[in-house]
Amino acid sequence: MKPWLLTILLVIATISLAACGNRTQSDLNQFEQSMSEVDKKQNHVKKVMDDMHLNRLNELSKSDLTDRNQEDFEQSKDMDKKLMPAFHSYKEAAKALPADTKDVKALRSQYLEEVDQQEKALKDDRAYIHLCNQSIKANEDILNYTRLFEKRRAQLEIKVSDAKKAGETKSADALVSKLKDNNKQLQDVAKKYLDAEDPKQTKSVIKNKIEPLISKQIEDLNQSNVTDSETTKARQSAIEMYYSLQNYYETRQQTIDFSTKLDDYDMNKLPLTGKDLNKYHKQYNKNLKHLKQKLSKNN
Repeated sequence: MKPWLLTILLVIATISLAACGNRTQSDLNQFEQSMSEVDKKQNHVKKVMDDMHLNRLNELSKSDLTDRNQEDFEQSKDMDKKLMPAFHSYKEAAKALPADTKDVKALRSQYLEEVDQQEKALKDDRAYIHLCNQSIKANEDILNYTRLFEKRRAQLEIKVSDAKKAGETKSADALVSKLKDNNKQLQDVAKKYLDAEDPKQTKSVIKNKIEPLISKQIEDLNQSNVTDSETTKARQSAIEMYYSLQNYYETRQQTIDFSTKLDDYDMNKLPLTGKDLNKYHKQYNKNLKHLKQKLSKNN
């Protein structure tokens, strides 16, 4: 190849590279101008997060999610009504970022990928909060079933007393004896099998031993031959008492499930403040810096 021809080709290549660099720089300038609006929307998302005080989630005991924690989980309403709509607006703005050149398109793709990661993390927050609310409700139900059991046991004692006053001592004593035997059976199962240190084993015992036993005891009471009127009323109170106990144990299984699922969450990884969202854009910021350095060298 002739030297003068090589020189011309090199000049043309240099001009082409400069033109390409100029297009990328112009594209990046437009991208960053539009990014200012995206940043505003992301900052709004961060403010909503901070206003919700999601960091309280880290302070709560997973094993004590009772009604006294109810106020700490009002965030669930804000998640659906405020935070997620704000994030959707931010995401739509990010998707509208302009990009024509290869480098800026790659930059936008990286940013959108990180927005998706942020969204997934916030959905994990929402799922955690909803799970906590379910746990709170289940624990409240347990307290209510416990109170109901005590109430019906007191009613049973009154009914037994009424039966004896009505001269139904024999049938009333037989019912009391039956109930004492039932209680001993339940205590024996609980003492032998229940292990507070092993939730899965506790759930299995409730499902496979305690609940079937209570169901059998209810069935036996329903089929017992009681003809005395006041003792019949006492028996009905006993059956209602056992139903409340049955509901208690059914709900107890739910609380075990909720607690197990809550334990699966790593609170150190969930974004609980607006600042926590920044970590998702580390790679984007690195790529942006690299692209600017590249364009600066070309110029």
